[in-house]
Amino acid sequence: MKRARIELILGPAFSIYVNRPPLERECNRARNLQIYSELAREGIRVIPAVGFTNTVEARFTGAWVARLGLSDVFVDLQSTDGEWQLLRRLVPVFLQAARSLNRIVVNGVAAPVRIVELRELVHDLDLVLTNGNAFQLGESGHDYVRQPGGYYSKERSFASKRAIFETASRFYELAVASGCQTYRRAEWDAETWPRLGEGNGFGA
Repeated sequence: MKRARIELILGPAFSIYVNRPPLERECNRARNLQIYSELAREGIRVIPAVGFTNTVEARFTGAWVARLGLSDVFVDLQSTDGEWQLLRRLVPVFLQAARSLNRIVVNGVAAPVRIVELRELVHDLDLVLTNGNAFQLGESGHDYVRQPGGYYSKERSFASKRAIFETASRFYELAVASGCQTYRRAEWDAETWPRLGEGNGFGA
């Protein structure tokens, strides 16, 4: 890694899933900490991965962050709808204990409503998102459409792939920086309609 001149490592992040046995979660937590410690001792810049599935784990992990005086952590919050509701309760518990944090790097959150909720959960912390959703939306030709009740569904779009990508990227940028709460789908391009399903790539 030193020879490759890698500037920053996120993790490692062996999964700590809600629906897995407690022993497996603790083993993965230990693996994360061991590799993080080895990388840090070698002088490699690394942001440790943390995870929690209940209040006890959230409070313990937050206290560990505060005890080491860590300013940055990486957390994977990829989840089902039910798990997301759990995480909405656990993230504040973790942050209350992790008093030294300035920045949180989050993977696995992409849906507009969840992005807005996440921005509110982390308050004034620097929030960094690591997801490829804008590219995936553009590549697949889908976009988010607001439905009655305030949730968003993914639907086929007549906008160009570039427009979808840029719209999603801009939303993530604004939501993280200023708390933007409304996703506006990419403008449909009449010229792309006949070519829908024929590639319609970024060069179009």
